[in-house]
Amino acid sequence: MINYRQIGNLQEQIFDQIGAAESFRSFVYHDSVGVPTLGYGFALLVRDESDRYVIRDDLSGALSAIDIEIDGEFQNTLDEAIDLLNAGNVAGSSSLFPSPNANIADDPSLNTMGITIDENHGRTLFNYAAASIIRGTGTNKIYPQEGNHS
Repeated sequence: MINYRQIGNLQEQIFDQIGAAESFRSFVYHDSVGVPTLGYGFALLVRDESDRYVIRDDLSGALSAIDIEIDGEFQNTLDEAIDLLNAGNVAGSSSLFPSPNANIADDPSLNTMGITIDENHGRTLFNYAAASIIRGTGTNKIYPQEGNHS
């Protein structure tokens, strides 16, 4: 039986650890290995069992939880990033998204996905991913195996 109170406490501990390493970003940016990421390091793509990049299984549900729907343009951009990453073209995938240090407040055109979230939404995404991992229903490869994810 799952004890959801323990899961909540574990989520807090995990957030405290990851929050120290990950800064909040209000927009979709590329991480150090070209993976589109949002909020507190919420990777939109993961590696599957064959070590190929795919859209995370829970992405639609996680984004719906913060009132974001995946439209055709969003889907096409993620598909392009997947193709580039699976071909080993990190620079190509990275070019689709702003750097984590982009100043979208000064230049909104840098927000290529047109998504902006607040820290509460970032925390919701984090909790969504952490809970699925803790329960064993999510992927255990939230991040690619190599690279720094700050």
